Amino acid sequence: MDSTVLILIGIGALIVALFLTVFYMLVLSGLFESVDVKATKKHLLNKSRIIAYKTYKGSYGQVGDAFSWLCRTAPYNDTIGIYYDDPKTVPVDECRYIVGAIVETCVENRMSLEEVIQRLEEEEYQFFQMPGSTDPVEKEGELEKEGESGKGDATSDEGVGTPMVHCTFPFVNTLSIMIAVRRVYPALQKYISDNKLKTGAYPFIEYCHDSTLHFLVPCLDNQRFFVPEFCEENKQFAAEKYSDLVKH
Repeated sequence: MDSTVLILIGIGALIVALFLTVFYMLVLSGLFESVDVKATKKHLLNKSRIIAYKTYKGSYGQVGDAFSWLCRTAPYNDTIGIYYDDPKTVPVDECRYIVGAIVETCVENRMSLEEVIQRLEEEEYQFFQMPGSTDPVEKEGELEKEGESGKGDATSDEGVGTPMVHCTFPFVNTLSIMIAVRRVYPALQKYISDNKLKTGAYPFIEYCHDSTLHFLVPCLDNQRFFVPEFCEENKQFAAEKYSDLVKH
């Protein structure tokens, strides 16, 4: 067989192998993962948690750098991102967000809680007490005003957590995040619109826990999820030192 033909066959085989490898990675990263959006009170933010965070303003597309820096500081903690503005209505350079770590989720056999707190404080991360449980009777009444189709789902689960629009997606690698952004956020926005929660569901929260991305959108107490840099009323829930917030 002519050497040129063999070379062309080899190149073709390499292209096919490359295509199959990329396709496999996309599938592994969640390309065909089902996106199940629901409103529930059963979620990871039922319990009040302290986060260490930094604030940012600009394109959400730059969030990766902030997470990379955070993971160098607190590599064994659950991470959280909160996005406060809709880039469709707010100029990209004015979009506000935070990137942080859930302090108490540090894996103790890899890094002690004291060490991770020290590292976070040295890197000038601020600390903020996230809201926990709420009064289910009072909140159910408020949620009913948002729309008939949304109220049943959001208040049907047992528990006293803030009602959230919720969805999970596997976190395998960076591709998972890219796929989730294109698949999960449109699904969340559609659910919010279909259930008439548009004015009462914000901000958008990403919580990474046990190789799973949890997407959460509060339906009530929305302003309570704003750090004091973006909502001065929440200064009482923030501190520069972790110990000051725990004492508070």
